[in-house]
Amino acid sequence: MSAATSELSRHSPAATRRLRLEVAPTALTGLSLLGLVLAAAYQTDLERLPLRAMAILVLAVAVAVGTGVLAVARQGFWSLSFLLYLVLSLFHLGLFVRPALLGEESPSLTRLVYAEIWWTDPAMVRAAAVVLLGLLAYGAGVGLRALLRPVERVQDGARADPRYLAGIADAGAVTLTVGVVGWLVVSVAALGPLFFLSSYRGYLTATANTSAPSICYLMISVGLTLSALRIRRRASRTGLVAFAVFGLLGLPIGLRGEVLIPLTAAIAVLARDEDNRSLLVWLRRPAARLVVVLGLVAVLFGISLVQQVRSGGLGGLGSRTAAIDASPLGAVDEMGYSIRVVITSLEWHEDLREPYRDGDTYYSPLVRVADRVLGLPRPDAATDYSLMNVEISDRIGPIGGSMIAEADHNFGRAGVVVVLGLLGAVVSGSGLRRSAWNSAVMGLLGLMAVMHVRNSFAPLFTWTAAGLLVALAGMAAGLLYPRRPS
Repeated sequence: MSAATSELSRHSPAATRRLRLEVAPTALTGLSLLGLVLAAAYQTDLERLPLRAMAILVLAVAVAVGTGVLAVARQGFWSLSFLLYLVLSLFHLGLFVRPALLGEESPSLTRLVYAEIWWTDPAMVRAAAVVLLGLLAYGAGVGLRALLRPVERVQDGARADPRYLAGIADAGAVTLTVGVVGWLVVSVAALGPLFFLSSYRGYLTATANTSAPSICYLMISVGLTLSALRIRRRASRTGLVAFAVFGLLGLPIGLRGEVLIPLTAAIAVLARDEDNRSLLVWLRRPAARLVVVLGLVAVLFGISLVQQVRSGGLGGLGSRTAAIDASPLGAVDEMGYSIRVVITSLEWHEDLREPYRDGDTYYSPLVRVADRVLGLPRPDAATDYSLMNVEISDRIGPIGGSMIAEADHNFGRAGVVVVLGLLGAVVSGSGLRRSAWNSAVMGLLGLMAVMHVRNSFAPLFTWTAAGLLVALAGMAAGLLYPRRPS
């Protein structure tokens, strides 16, 4: 081989990508660990910074770590490791963007009667310091896992049995479709055929006396994630149409998380499917990236609009049109309220000196299930503070949950580092084995991880068990399929 040919081969796209996958993990790991050590050593000094300075710092670090995670990710932007990092950052740093750019707080805070209780510059700065630890730990976990993963193993090995994949996807599609139909029946029964014109509060009030909506959300989330394993199958496409109906009717009500969380998990599953490589290659082209960016801007506008419409419902939009202010910055503000839960945990344990839960909120859901199976007594779920969502709702109100806050609630700031670091390592290794079961498990793991970003850990064990049962049923059905299902 000539020197020119050798030089050309060294700079070919494949060689360049291989070099990037070898160098990027080292850079990400080293810089994340260095940042983690500095952030941990200077926590007190960081907490003395003005809010705008801290906002600029934490956003700059978030972007830098995100760039490293993206460089390491095997499926690029659409990989689980990067999508989860993106969701984690948006939901915890959204309220820092406006202070960083404009030096002002979000105008939406003036519409919250409890804003003066928790929104203070010192509280926000302290919470940002904890989030900073979490993001750096996540980056270190992703980088370390990538360093331990041989490049040659990426997407290598035997492909998963297509019968099992088809069976799991069909089982997921059926679960998804039944969940959407069930949700429509429950919604119409509670509010009539024009239920989608209701406000978010009105919808929750009308369905408060039944657990059916939660069961339907479970079926929709698990079903969409598993059906994405073979999206080209007829059942999966039918389920996708059903999910589109759910999204079109649910978003105007205000069901953002119920729509966006399973959609994010399904996209990560699609990115792992080798049959979708041509689509992913197309999405990396400059023109396609422009389309994606414009689409993201449109989504942000939509989220901001939904946030304002949900307070009065789509039916009351006409009388409030002049007051509607849909903007991407407003959408980012609205998505950032998970920081409230972080502030609450810090107040409980660092200001009020309440003891940490020492992992109680992580293992308690499993203990409760075991007690129920064995017929043993267990605390009433409505008053059991070993479930963080119960304690938050009872002491503060329905403000949601936070992955970072729950780690702090159990183990303090060190717990944030350990939990986020382990999570980064796990999701970064999601593309090594190609079996149908591994694909289903990793899809469900992605769903639960994205869900935990904004929700308590409490329901995740039950949801995971339900998803695994659907996957097992699909694999059993797959045994009846031909060797090469269409």
